[in-house]
Amino acid sequence: IFRPEAKSRVSQALVPPCRYARPSSPRGPRRPSADGIAADRHRHLPSSIVFVHGLNGNLRHTWTNPTTEAFWPRDFLPKDVPGARVMNFGYDAKAAFGSSVSGFEDHANDLLVSLFDRRQESDEIQRPLVFVAHSLGGVIVKQALVSARINPKYQKINEHTIGITFLATPHRGSEIATYASVLAKIATSVTGGPSPSLTTSLRKNSAELSKLTSAFKFEQNKYRVVSFYEQRPMNVGKMSAVIVDKASALLEFEGEDQIAVNADHREICKFANRNDETYDKLFRRINRMVDESVGSVQWTGDNSGWTPLHKAAYSGIPAGLRRLLDQGANVNAEDYEGRTPLHLAAVAGHNVITNILLRKGANAESQDDSGRTALHCAAENGQVAVVWELLCKKADVTAKSEKGKTALDCAVDGQHDAVVWLFEHGPDVNAKDGNGDTMFLWAAANGQEAVVRFLLSKGAKVTERNRDGETALHHATRTGNKAVAQLLLENKAEIDAQNKNGITPLHSAAMNGDPLVVRLLVDEGADVKVADSLGRTAIDLASKYGNEAIAMLLSQHNNAQQRPAGVGYPGSPVTTRLSRASTVTDRVPRSSKDSSRSPSYRVTTLDPGGRSPSGETASSARKRSLDSKSEKHAHAGSKGLFEAVKDRNYDAAEELLCEDDVDINGTDRYGETALHMASQLGDDAIVNLLTRLEADVNARNKSGATALHMAARDGHERVALLLIQSNADIRAKNAISQTALHIASQHGHEATVKLLVDYGASLDSRDKNGQTPLVLAASRGNEEVVRFLAAKKADLDTDGTGETALHVAANHGHGGVVRVLLDSAIDINAQNSDGLAALHIAASKGIDGVVRLLLQKQAELEMKTNRGFTALHLAANYGHEEVTRQLISHGANIETRCSDLGATALHYAAMGKNSAVVELLHDNGAFLEAQCENLGATPLHYAAMEGHLPTVVALLDRGANPLAETNGGKRASHWASRPEHNVIMELLIRREKEKKKGDKEKEKEKKKEEKEKKKEEGEKKEKGKGRWSGIGFRR
Repeated sequence: IFRPEAKSRVSQALVPPCRYARPSSPRGPRRPSADGIAADRHRHLPSSIVFVHGLNGNLRHTWTNPTTEAFWPRDFLPKDVPGARVMNFGYDAKAAFGSSVSGFEDHANDLLVSLFDRRQESDEIQRPLVFVAHSLGGVIVKQALVSARINPKYQKINEHTIGITFLATPHRGSEIATYASVLAKIATSVTGGPSPSLTTSLRKNSAELSKLTSAFKFEQNKYRVVSFYEQRPMNVGKMSAVIVDKASALLEFEGEDQIAVNADHREICKFANRNDETYDKLFRRINRMVDESVGSVQWTGDNSGWTPLHKAAYSGIPAGLRRLLDQGANVNAEDYEGRTPLHLAAVAGHNVITNILLRKGANAESQDDSGRTALHCAAENGQVAVVWELLCKKADVTAKSEKGKTALDCAVDGQHDAVVWLFEHGPDVNAKDGNGDTMFLWAAANGQEAVVRFLLSKGAKVTERNRDGETALHHATRTGNKAVAQLLLENKAEIDAQNKNGITPLHSAAMNGDPLVVRLLVDEGADVKVADSLGRTAIDLASKYGNEAIAMLLSQHNNAQQRPAGVGYPGSPVTTRLSRASTVTDRVPRSSKDSSRSPSYRVTTLDPGGRSPSGETASSARKRSLDSKSEKHAHAGSKGLFEAVKDRNYDAAEELLCEDDVDINGTDRYGETALHMASQLGDDAIVNLLTRLEADVNARNKSGATALHMAARDGHERVALLLIQSNADIRAKNAISQTALHIASQHGHEATVKLLVDYGASLDSRDKNGQTPLVLAASRGNEEVVRFLAAKKADLDTDGTGETALHVAANHGHGGVVRVLLDSAIDINAQNSDGLAALHIAASKGIDGVVRLLLQKQAELEMKTNRGFTALHLAANYGHEEVTRQLISHGANIETRCSDLGATALHYAAMGKNSAVVELLHDNGAFLEAQCENLGATPLHYAAMEGHLPTVVALLDRGANPLAETNGGKRASHWASRPEHNVIMELLIRREKEKKKGDKEKEKEKKKEEKEKKKEEGEKKEKGKGRWSGIGFRR
């Protein structure tokens, strides 16, 4: 019986099923059969009804009316659905709130496990299943059924599901201003608030929800689907809104029963009594589902016609797919609806699988029973990468389905703008529209992280700008998408890039008011003091738009770049990761999602004027900046002078300077004088005029820059000479302690650098970050400047951390500078405070040209960092195959172990999910069964833990022992025991059985051989014995 005393649990569980005795008088007349006798089909095939609540609910109160306290799954349903067994699934709302929609896979798996356990009895296994799901519980149900479809263990659950009742499920998400805000308010009281990734995933038409709904489409013909949608707004705090609108609550499947309910999001599943109109519609439809299922659910085979190749294509497992194709599987086999494996790969978004199938002869023009090609399937499901692959293979874009729709029509109908873009512009990653926007810029603006990552892999330019001068980073920070912003920064996006109005990404984030994005930018070194064309800093804009917390954060942040201290291993080697990208540390992590990110080693390159750290020096940028300044100057009497200087009108400037009300040293709002402006423009005639009339050559603007700094930045050598001859202070420092020589070196103006040095500029002056002019030149790859300064015996170190210009040049991949420095007798093996040498840095970033140079100059191969890592450990972990090959060819010891884990390069390649490097190392003699010294784990353990199937397969195929155990007695299959790693765990368990079987056979064979050997030896001894003859011993 149903157990009302079972409390709402936070652990995932199915409340024990309720068995209800048949009521004596079921509600309503019994349905007559064809011969007039009342038929009771439920008597022979009782159903199981499974309730799944939303994130805000629990096992009980989701379904309980607050007024009558009626718990209708217990109090009403058994009387109206005779013979039903009701089960109620509960899960940890707190855990769910802490994840994104992709995290619902865990709950879906728990639902399958619980159902599987409950349905082992003979009278249970054939019961038809009906799901009733509220809100996001419907997402869990869909995920469970999609997962069951491809997992043989749960296939019967999929086959015996006959219907689903969705109550206000957001199949397509919701407007972030309504649903996510309500969710945040609700979640705060339960868990302290949902994660940003969850609310992002719930945006209207989010990629995660769209992908799941697309996958669920394959199941639509198997179930009856009833969708109830709310019509009344719900009040939460000061907000009132329809939480899940009709468009999102309906799947729009063929045959879907769509029912409007005069209730809000919370009330839609709480029925006061059995006469409730919505309840009446619900239970009658459940009865209808069960009625129609009789005789149809006994089939337990695969009734879709899917071959193993279909399943492999849909599951997205390249190794399994290749194996089947190598065994002769028909690449164009059709299921019962005419779909080939290519159709399924297109729907699921597996571009790698798509590529393999096309190369193996898959017919891209094959149409299913609805006339849809693979391009139709990919387009209607928004699968950008697959559309790309198909367009590159010249798939027919004009093909029409039976409904007369092309693939482009499908993309438009689904509002998949990225796919529409591809059809309009073709698979050219840098094609621009009328506004100069590329698909890459569009994807960043719309928070499409997967699309951004895909386009980067196809060669998208991270520095590309549109007509407004905006980069992808501007777009990502404006929309508050931290994940995309971080991805762009990892790929060397220009953090202080300014658009035509001088707006940087930090300005955009400050206006948008997203503290996570702001924190990311300042942590990565964004310059807080950069001003836009109106003189506004990020702090000004944060205050203007009411984001006081962000304004305070920015105010407290030190403008100068801070080099993070080296970070060592945390306590657990299983969760180790390299430090963030602002510095290279010597830690090698297990790889996970972010471990492919090579460490970034940044050198501060701030603008002395505080407005253009990106180094924008084009004439248009200068004119735009000067236009703003001339309009906003501080002293009215100087207006004409600023205008004359801006227009480079010498006569007008000379005439104005003769007037009494013109202050030659008057400043604009930036604190800049006319001499600053003329020096920036490189107008030596006006500079000469101003200096002859005794303009203050050492006047500073608000960023501490003098006119000489301005001239040095843009390489105006003649202006610099005029200023020096007029007693300009050649050693003057700006707000970040940079001299004119720092600025000229940083921007690569060799002639200006030589001039400044000839007039006594300090070669070894350090800015606030301890950087010398030579180091700044090295960071920018200014080879000739580095050569000149090195010849002048400039200090090659940066600060007290032990870092040299060689570290900096190696990190940025400037091979020419590295060569110059090596010719200058710099210490090639110098280590910084973390123990990193230039070879460690170049190897970790995969800069094979620099690695080659360092190896040619005899860099120490086996030098270890403070944590005991060699260059080979770093290259292997980050998956840099070519660098790994170079290091091995130069004699790197493959079996060298690090200090912390006592692990080899093969361990780290496995941690980093780098199957190609694993194979390379093994081909060069790496020991597969090497055990790390502190845990006793093999490379196979780490590959299993990371859940990377190709690496696991590579190790197993090369002879890795699946039975190997750690010091704690754990096998690789134990380390893979996470729901999302089921495929790997099952593979390892299967290989364990095969290994045991093989070992037994070998042992048996060995014993047999030993027995035969003993027998042979016995026979030999017998032959060698003499026989007694009575006379003597005769041989």
